Order: sequence, then C-alpha cells, then structure tokens
Amino acid sequence: MSRLLLRSLRSPPAAALIVAAGTASFLPRPSRLEEAAAAAFPPPSDDKPTFSERTVGSYENRLRKFSAPERVFEYFSSVEIDRQFFMTRDDLARAVTPFTYRHGAPLASKNPKFNAKARDDKSPQDVADEYQRRVQRLLIDKDNVTNQDVQQLLAFKDAQHVDFETHVKTLHALQVTNAEFDQFVVLHGGPARPKTFFDLVDADGDGLISYPEYMFFNTLLAIPERQFELAFKMFDTDDNGKLDHREFKQIIELMRLRTPAGRQDRSLHDDDDVPIFKHLFGELATESLSYEDFCAFRRDLKQEIMRIQISFSPRYACCSGVVYMVYIGFLNVGLLRAV
Repeated sequence: MSRLLLRSLRSPPAAALIVAAGTASFLPRPSRLEEAAAAAFPPPSDDKPTFSERTVGSYENRLRKFSAPERVFEYFSSVEIDRQFFMTRDDLARAVTPFTYRHGAPLASKNPKFNAKARDDKSPQDVADEYQRRVQRLLIDKDNVTNQDVQQLLAFKDAQHVDFETHVKTLHALQVTNAEFDQFVVLHGGPARPKTFFDLVDADGDGLISYPEYMFFNTLLAIPERQFELAFKMFDTDDNGKLDHREFKQIIELMRLRTPAGRQDRSLHDDDDVPIFKHLFGELATESLSYEDFCAFRRDLKQEIMRIQISFSPRYACCSGVVYMVYIGFLNVGLLRAV
C-alpha cells in the first residue's frame, strides 16, 4: 500500500497538486511537501535558473516571508500616482506566487524605487502625451465616436507599446476609471475584456490595487474558513444569517490582526481602509451578505489563484488543466476547505 501511494505521489499531476496546495495558504513559506516534490522532480537542465535569477529569486522569497507587508507591496508595485504606489493584476500575482527556481520566471521589481532599470520599461513622455490627447478627444466627443475611432486608439496603444501605468495615469488625469473606459470601448464596438479574479479584488474599478485592497486580499485568504464562520456568528446580532458592510468591516479588521502580515502592518487603519466590494453589498453598500455567499466568493478567489499558480509553472503545462480540476474537486468536497 505504501509503495502504491509513493508511486502515485511521484506522478507529475500529483506533484503539481502538492506544490500548489502547499502554496495556497498565501503564507510564502515552503511546506515539507513542496520541498519533497521539488527534490523528487528537479527541473530539466535547460530549465535551471542562472546565478543571477537564483540570487534575485531567493531574495524575493525571503522578502515575501519576512518583510513587512508595506515593503512587499511597494516592491511588487509597478504604478505610482500622486506619490502613492499601486499594484496591477500581474503585480499581485507575482507577490503571492513564490519563485520556483526555474529559468525565465518573472523577476526583479518594476518599481524604480527598487530597480532603476524599471524606468526603461515606461512609455516615453511624447507617447504618453499623444495617448492622453487621443483618449481625451474620444471622451469629449463620445456621442460621435465610431467603432473605427476606437480601433484606431487601440491600434496606437499597441503599436506604441503604451504601458499600463501610462494608460491608468491618463484615465486618472481625465477622471475616468479603468472599468468605465472598458465599458466605453465595448459600447462603441470594441473588444470586451474578460473579467478575472482581479476584478473582484479591485473594488473601485480603477484597474489598480491599493494597499488596503492588497491587505484585504491577504486577510481573506490567510484565515481558515472555520474562524470566519465563528466570527460571522459572533457579529450576527439579529440572528438572520447575514451581515451588513459595517459588521463585515469589523470582522475583516479582527481577522487582519490574526495574520502574520496583519501583525507586522505598521500603517494606520480606519473604517475607510477596508474596501467595500460593490458586488457583495451593492452599489450603495445597502445589501447584506450571507455566510454562504461569502464562502462562495472566497472559494472563487482561491480557485483563480490556483489557476494562476499553475500557469506560472510551465513544468506542468501538459497536465495543468488536469491538476486544476483535481484540486477543485478536492476543494468542493471540503478536503482543502481549511486552507
């Protein structure tokens, strides 16, 4: 029986599942299962990282594990607006996914504060000015905008390699959110951007992830489901099985202090720091949230993060779909519910 179990654990899908399940807790410390899987399945010789990659990757893993959450957030942030740092979707994915010691993995900070070479990836000022002029012209004359106008704008954006920071800075200057711009493009015949997990994290629709949103994400995923269940019952004073947004804020603040990142958090928090998710409490935050809906929402976040973590590991590209479905099967029957 032990030989059969060992043989099953040495299959690539099982190894990928073990590694992914070990990192799903979002506490970036490698588990014994991860270490065992890495030892049993070393990367191919052409997939081994260079000395520089291994050095930077090891530093980033230590940063994720030991540094204060403010420093982790700033290191992986790539957008700065009005002297405040923000994460993009890719930044958040990198921040929660440890370096797996493979060649070609995304490394180094995109924040010029930590990496001077990151400035070379920004759009030139003349390109940024021209892009803002084109976007502004379309938004001012939106009633007469045609599909061809939108396609020309998107073609210019692609041809000039307008980076995401330049894009969101343009929208910020025009007082338009990224979600509103996406809607504008779709209304005028442009392509619709598929909604992802990051749209759930981005509470205000600006296309960026602020530090409070980042801490909300970490709190939501780091606390076992059983503790949330007890907190729901404790704050449900009227015994209707639902919470309003104020009660939910109190739970998040309580749970935040129970996480390693929350205990190291040196920033000041007030009632406005915790984002109110519009799809959880409605546009005006007047709706209530049931425990079942909260669990479904949290499970969706876990599933999307699992998909991202698997996609970051090309070693298991041939079986990533199988591994993901197996993981979701375990999650649905409750075997990984406490993660």
